[in-house]
Amino acid sequence: MEIIERRVPTEAELAEKPYARFALTESGISPISHPGMRGGTYLAAGIEHNEKGDPTSGGTMHLKMNEKRFRKLEPLKKRSDLFELSGNPKAPLAFLAWGSTAGVAREAFLLATAQGHDVKLLVPYLLYPIAEQVYAGFFESVKHGLLVELSHQGQLYRMLRMFTDVPKGLKSFCRSGANPFQPAELVARLLELKGLPS
Repeated sequence: MEIIERRVPTEAELAEKPYARFALTESGISPISHPGMRGGTYLAAGIEHNEKGDPTSGGTMHLKMNEKRFRKLEPLKKRSDLFELSGNPKAPLAFLAWGSTAGVAREAFLLATAQGHDVKLLVPYLLYPIAEQVYAGFFESVKHGLLVELSHQGQLYRMLRMFTDVPKGLKSFCRSGANPFQPAELVARLLELKGLPS
């Protein structure tokens, strides 16, 4: 991936007294001075603040700062390169997995494909913000699928349901504990959803 450095303030921005460390910008990214930069201020505040970094409890500034923070996330939603897609994009069967379950899901995808099933796989490297367009495109053809998570509650499945139209046939397949999923187990569960013998 290309590493993009944070935007540093221009001479004009540094000439403002005091320097606006948290300037409200269109992109949501404020120009950040490095520690020791002449005219700059390096401040990482944990409490709400105005553009200059002064603490504030004002509701109007709090709203503006939150809007600025969330503007920073918008470009991430369009980053389809942060997702791994395998298989026929129009496949009716699907696996979706992330983190430690992704490798097992890749093997299950290969196993199901070798058995002649029309299946696809999505592995997100970005969990939040939810890239709604990426998921909508993936879900469009899905009739039956598994979102595989090694967790007790199936957090990604729940989060996706908050932001996207998850197909009725896509089910959460999650569990906690020390036992990992097995590829054949995932294929068997997927075929069971479709009503086919494994």
